[in-house]
Amino acid sequence: MRVATVVFRLVLLVAVFSSFARAQVVVTDDANTSSFSPKSNYGTSIALIVCSGSNTYLKFSLANLGPGITSSNVSKAPLVLYVDYVLTPGTMDVYQVSGSWSEGSITYNTAPALGTKLFSAVSVTKTGFLSLDLTSSVQAWLSGTLVNNGIALVPTTGSAISASFDSKEN
Repeated sequence: MRVATVVFRLVLLVAVFSSFARAQVVVTDDANTSSFSPKSNYGTSIALIVCSGSNTYLKFSLANLGPGITSSNVSKAPLVLYVDYVLTPGTMDVYQVSGSWSEGSITYNTAPALGTKLFSAVSVTKTGFLSLDLTSSVQAWLSGTLVNNGIALVPTTGSAISASFDSKEN
């Protein structure tokens, strides 16, 4: 098993109480959609593609954090992804997802609407680890002010990005 796969499975580490207390959040669903094959499901793919016409969706379970973990005691929630291939460097935006979806059924035609943009123009230029701070989203999911439908990685408008990330199946 590659180190990248292990890191992806440990995707979201939530720091609570102090910089030494950490809890792991599990990726439950990951898939990409493609406008070139709008009725196809890619939920079992080993790669998550972000390019023109292709978005990636990620969803997490917060259940293993336990009842004592609340939004007020989460101090940091970094998402660590592994970029396994870059055909064309570029940028992507990261959004909250506004509707429910599942890995086994999401397609381009059935993909939920995108919600609030969390990050604009995240640069993806080479293979390796990429970290995003999802603290405010995790806090909102825990407090119930936002439904946990996960996040979406979407090419920035005008970007020629063509990259893939390790999926949980990789």
